[in-house]
Amino acid sequence: MGYEAALRVYTETEFPRDWAMTQNNLGLAYGDLPAGDKRQNMQNAIDCYEAALRVRMETDFQREWEIVQENVKNVQKQIT
Repeated sequence: MGYEAALRVYTETEFPRDWAMTQNNLGLAYGDLPAGDKRQNMQNAIDCYEAALRVRMETDFQREWEIVQENVKNVQKQIT
């Protein structure tokens, strides 16, 4: 995926905001994958969102944090 390639450039240390945005977008992509193991795709999406939340903390990036939290909730609904 293009997002995975971007993560080789946008590292968490050097470009934290871009890295977190890319993690969030990768999570959205995993959540929308029509092929493969649906449960694994959803878990991959959650893993990406959790990674994004390491940077998008509620105290510093409230709106971005809220978006990622909503994405996590949407994926969790699909799993259960």
